[in-house]
Amino acid sequence: MKPLSISRLIFDTIPQLYEASQGPFPIDLRINGEEARVYSLAPLTPALKHYLERASVIWEELRPMTEGEISQIIEREWVQQKFVVDWLESRTQIQSWGSILDYVRRLSRRLTENQALAKTIVVEPGFSDQANVKISDPEYLKVFDWLGTSPYTYFRVKEDLGIQAFEALPTSDVDAPQGFRFYPDWLHPIIGSLKNPNSVVVHLSDNDNIFVADRNGLIASKRALESWTIYDIEHVMNSVALAMKGKMSQSACQARPIPVARSLFQILFDVSMKRHGALLILDEPENLQRYVVKGIERGTHSALNSIFPHSPNAELLYTIPEVRRLVELSSIDGALILDLHGSLLQVGSMVLSHADAPNRFGTRETAAFSAAKNGAVAFKVSADGAMSLFFTSPEFTNGEVHRFDFW
Repeated sequence: MKPLSISRLIFDTIPQLYEASQGPFPIDLRINGEEARVYSLAPLTPALKHYLERASVIWEELRPMTEGEISQIIEREWVQQKFVVDWLESRTQIQSWGSILDYVRRLSRRLTENQALAKTIVVEPGFSDQANVKISDPEYLKVFDWLGTSPYTYFRVKEDLGIQAFEALPTSDVDAPQGFRFYPDWLHPIIGSLKNPNSVVVHLSDNDNIFVADRNGLIASKRALESWTIYDIEHVMNSVALAMKGKMSQSACQARPIPVARSLFQILFDVSMKRHGALLILDEPENLQRYVVKGIERGTHSALNSIFPHSPNAELLYTIPEVRRLVELSSIDGALILDLHGSLLQVGSMVLSHADAPNRFGTRETAAFSAAKNGAVAFKVSADGAMSLFFTSPEFTNGEVHRFDFW
């Protein structure tokens, strides 16, 4: 197997960095004799600069244990987790992330009644009394493995995994989401009910995905058998907004790209958790005829008006009920198409493949690439939950299609 590039391993944890021939903000990494360059649409935040510096230092410490190269998937996961542990320790008041993530990874490899396990724990800073049983105690796993598996139950633990309580939320105590949330809808009951401002939620899904979030949103995640991802929410939102801004230059949304990006991300998170795949396209109605075979159009007397009564004057800023409606509409086979003001145009539409679309792409990925090649902004969610944004940057690379890959 060809050794994996350590630079690629580091850059892959930051989804809003992309490869291109040119771009607005070049980012260079020189490590282990390698030189690599990627681009960012927005200047790096201090937190991301620190992360890249620390990743280089961590690799120098790990290199003797790997003989200087990464050749196995299990090595990639181990090395990336070292980077993520450092990121989590810098972004939270909890300093035992190595042992916390080790517990979660061990849990993901166990089965109960031939079923994969799910688990939610809320980690508080500090250490427990010696009398507290730890959630990782092997004597109690037959009990603990069954608990904390719903959106309303969780273990509250200290950072040494000492159990403080097994909590169950009354539904009456869960407020509806207000404003922007950078996490999937089903995590809201627990995240929205956190009492300690420094607590962090760690969730293992039944399909082996890991999510780490505080009250502001996701901090890190890992898809089963795939890369770890870290999230600097400010930089993610700025990058997504800038990817869309050029397309929105003639739109009323152009002056408010950050709220637009936030609205779309809430839809994508929830679609991703449904794991049925989806394609969401933003474009001007007059451009669609170049590459779209019409699905069900939202005309004046269309039934879609009663299903999704979003007003164009509201721009691409959706209420939580509207987000949930769009998540359901995305289940329809084909693309969900919106104009640049947020109005639903079509559902179930087919995208004609562009001649430049790589042969290695799957159907949905080919459609997203082709839409972007024709000037749209396309968001693709694969059946396993992976999210990608396809866009162009005409001022730097003409019609070259770029992508962000989120978990």
